[in-house]
Amino acid sequence: MQPIPFPHHADSANRLLIWTPDQIIPVSCMFIIGLLTDTLSISIVIGLILSWAYTRYSSGKPDGFLLHAAYWYGMLPLPARSAINPFNRRILPK
Repeated sequence: MQPIPFPHHADSANRLLIWTPDQIIPVSCMFIIGLLTDTLSISIVIGLILSWAYTRYSSGKPDGFLLHAAYWYGMLPLPARSAINPFNRRILPK
């Protein structure tokens, strides 16, 4: 019987098999674009290249950098009923 790997820290990154969500997002977006445009094989290759390039780019940045950048530019839908507009750069008290 093989031992099951258990995370050593409570804040370890979430993973789907061997990939983090930041690495899956470019591949899944290009997969959907490839399905819609009938260029699936080319789009998957482009998605893998984008994921590799993003992994190299974000190696010195904190976890979830892509999700934070998507929120910053207003492209991340939130499950809450209301959220602060990401285009407001300064929030002043009333």
